[in-house]
Amino acid sequence: MLPRQNFESRWTENFDKLSWSAPAKFQMNRHLDMDDRVRAKRAELAGNPEISPVGRQNAIRKFIADEIAPDVRRGRKAVEAMSAKIAARRARIQPPPPDKNDAAGAILRSEYRQMLRQMSNGERVAFLMQNDDPVMAAAALEVPPRVLNLPNEVRQHLINTEIERSHPGALAALDDAEEMATLVKSTFDYAVNTTRNAVDMPEHAFTNFIDGSTGNKAAAIDQNVTSVFSSFADAA
Repeated sequence: MLPRQNFESRWTENFDKLSWSAPAKFQMNRHLDMDDRVRAKRAELAGNPEISPVGRQNAIRKFIADEIAPDVRRGRKAVEAMSAKIAARRARIQPPPPDKNDAAGAILRSEYRQMLRQMSNGERVAFLMQNDDPVMAAAALEVPPRVLNLPNEVRQHLINTEIERSHPGALAALDDAEEMATLVKSTFDYAVNTTRNAVDMPEHAFTNFIDGSTGNKAAAIDQNVTSVFSSFADAA
């Protein structure tokens, strides 16, 4: 299987069902198109016997500066935007802290914790892993893990249960968004590696080359990417 086909096969039908996935798919294909264009240009130049090696290198660098650099910057910003949107969405759906003004609720949660302390570690873990009471979950989550000697996986289970209660399907959608973002980043890294090899530059020099080539286009590219990905993962 060719690299492009391999990447495209990793985009699932389930991704297409998500209302906010279209920009990610477009960006993935844009990266793969960028890779194709650089490879085609290198082949074209290599097949021209009238161009010297130095002339060939100058020509590919000019092509990338003029035609490819904006796509590299766009891809870099898209990867950053997707990651930021996922993190922001995940933060927004975390269970809220208990109401500090609810004295009766605070007493009840304290009593629940006292009950949990009286259990053995094994009993406590088994009880909480089967818990379906949001007040019990809040009681366990509002104190540091060491207070009840809770393993991280138990706390995460309680958090996930409360998120699913308040935002059904959100965690599964975020998992899809994470997988999508990883795929888009993989295609970006693949295309950038091809492009950087074409200009024969180390990573730092290549980054400066791209930034210098985009110049006054950079702000508009960044703004467009922010707009295009404004809804990414928001409905998760």
